[in-house]
Amino acid sequence: MLSEHGVPLPETITVTTDPFAVLSFAATISRELAEQADAELTDCELGAVPTAEPIGYVHDVIASARESSRTATVISTCSARAVNAYLERTNLADLVGLGVARTPHDPASTSIASLIGRAAGVLDTDASACAVVSTSADIRDAALNTGADVIAYVSASAAPTHAHAGTAVTSLADLALRLRAHPLRN
Repeated sequence: MLSEHGVPLPETITVTTDPFAVLSFAATISRELAEQADAELTDCELGAVPTAEPIGYVHDVIASARESSRTATVISTCSARAVNAYLERTNLADLVGLGVARTPHDPASTSIASLIGRAAGVLDTDASACAVVSTSADIRDAALNTGADVIAYVSASAAPTHAHAGTAVTSLADLALRLRAHPLRN
C-alpha cells in the first residue's frame, strides 16, 4: 500500500514483519498515509475475528473480576473496531468494563505502556493499582515498567521462572478462583 503511493521505502520497512513498524513509518510521511495504513491493518484484524477463539476460562476470569469488585479491562494493540468485534462475537462485550486499543492517529498507541497509561487514566487510577495478565514476556516487562502488577499466564513448567513478575498461573480457572476468594473491599 505504501509503495502504491510512491513513497520510497527503507529496507527496514520492506523486510519487516512488524505491522506497527509500518504504521509508525507511515505516520512519518503523512497523517493521511498513516490513516490508510491503519485502515488496511484494521481490515486484516477484522478478517481474523471470525476464527479467533478466547483462551479457556477467560469468561470466568472476567466474570470473577466483576463479582469481586474489580474492573476487567482489555488492552490491545489491535484496532478498537477489531477488539469490539471480537468481544461481541465471543460474548465478552457485556463483561468487559473497559477496552483500550490502538488509535489510528497515534503510533505510540501500540506501546503497552501507553495503553496501560490510557486505561489507568480512564479508570481514574494509577497503574500501580492495576494488574496485567499476559502470556507475553514483552508485555509483562512493559507492564512492570509502568508500575502495574503482573500475572504471568504460563505453562506449568515455566511458572517458577516467572516469580519475579509477581504471580504466575498455569490456568485461568485458577485465576478465576483466586479472584473470587479475594474480593476487593468496597
